[in-house]
Formats: sequence, structure tokens, C-alpha cells
Amino acid sequence: MEFVTYCIAKLSVLLKLPQQEIYRRLSSSGILYDYIVPSYDVLHTFSSRYLMEDLTSYMREKGVLEKEEWERVLTALGLEQLREQLAAFYAKQVDDEMDQLWESGQFDEKRLKELRGSHFRTPYNK
Repeated sequence: MEFVTYCIAKLSVLLKLPQQEIYRRLSSSGILYDYIVPSYDVLHTFSSRYLMEDLTSYMREKGVLEKEEWERVLTALGLEQLREQLAAFYAKQVDDEMDQLWESGQFDEKRLKELRGSHFRTPYNK
């Protein structure tokens, strides 16, 4: 039951529709009790993004998503994928820079120990 609630809540945010409307659409189309509930063992292993792609595609196939709603889904999922790609790109950049600093000797175990416990973003009053 928690997984069903999770799916409905995520779809509600993605589609910008009330949870009651999402439940009504999933229930009336058979997606809820003929797909989500019996497929829990597989579906709960999906990433959130992939789960939303899967469910919204099935909702579209069943005719419970209007064209504008589907386009909104594609935009939202595309932006999420772009955010993930940008985060991965910059994480790799940081890793590469840190490797260079380590290999050059500018950053080492001693410096790492000095930095442990430091707070650079938030000033703390003592």
C-alpha cells in the first residue's frame, strides 16, 4: 500500500494534478489494480524517474493522459534527466581536478586531515 501511495504522490507532482484525480484515473483504467499492485516486485526496483516514465507511458497508452499532460511529463522528465547529466558531468570534473591536485602533491593526506571538521559555508557562533 505504501508503494501505491508513493506512485500516486509522485504522479500528482509530475502531472500537477490532485492525488484524488490520479487515483481515479489509475483505478478506472485498471492500471492500479491490474498493473501497479501485481507488478510491485518489479516496479519497486525502478528508479523514481524510470517508474514515472513507465507509469505515464502506460497511462498514455490507456488514454488517461491528455496530450498537454503528456507533453508536460516529457518536459519534466527531460529536465530531470538533464539535471542528472549536468551533475554527473560536474562531479567528474571535480574528481579529475582532485586527482590532479593529489598527483601534483598540492593536496595530500596531511591537508585532508587539516580540513576534516571544517565548515566553510555556514558560520557558526560559539
